[in-house]
Amino acid sequence: MKGSLIIGLGLLIISTIWSLIANDLSLIVKLSGSFGVICLLLSAIFVGAMNDGDRIRSYDNLETKDDRRTRRKWAINLAIVGLPNLITAILILIFKFAK
Repeated sequence: MKGSLIIGLGLLIISTIWSLIANDLSLIVKLSGSFGVICLLLSAIFVGAMNDGDRIRSYDNLETKDDRRTRRKWAINLAIVGLPNLITAILILIFKFAK
């Protein structure tokens, strides 16, 4: 989990540096927002949030506990990578348009 947070913050720092070099604040919103949304969508796919109840029940019978644990671990790690980026993009949008 700590590694996932470091990766997320690293992506945020890279997008911030890129935005500062380009002298465009909207670039950080686009980059970090994209990183955040993509990671959260992948996390939702790994958790199975996009599936209906019948499909979830059938998968529950087919997969082993180790597979389920691995899938949930990936989902949590992807969410942790995406959250700092998405939160930063939202905060910048709020403060930018709050004027």
